[in-house]
Amino acid sequence: WSLYPGRLYLAATRERVEVPTDLIAHLHGRSPLARFGVIPHQEAGLIDPGFRGFVTLELSVLLPTVLFPGQPVGQLTFQRVACPVEGYAGRYQDAAGVGAPVPFGEAVS
Repeated sequence: WSLYPGRLYLAATRERVEVPTDLIAHLHGRSPLARFGVIPHQEAGLIDPGFRGFVTLELSVLLPTVLFPGQPVGQLTFQRVACPVEGYAGRYQDAAGVGAPVPFGEAVS
């Protein structure tokens, strides 16, 4: 895929992610692509405890870039929370692909 600066591209991870309720996950870019200006998320790099599904990536680039199917663009790190929580139960639970954005002004559960 050819990606161009000044645009936002939504994509989903190839892997289904399941975060236990005693952990929280953080999405980070990978160094090789960061050197080409590939940014895998804008502000949604946090994956809640209890989340299950395919993570939506909010890709942007600083330079014209070509990405290939299956090319790793990010990595997850995990951090233990102080105590287990109920877990995520929002609109993106069990997401099977790209999560559509919520229009401004709509309530988010």
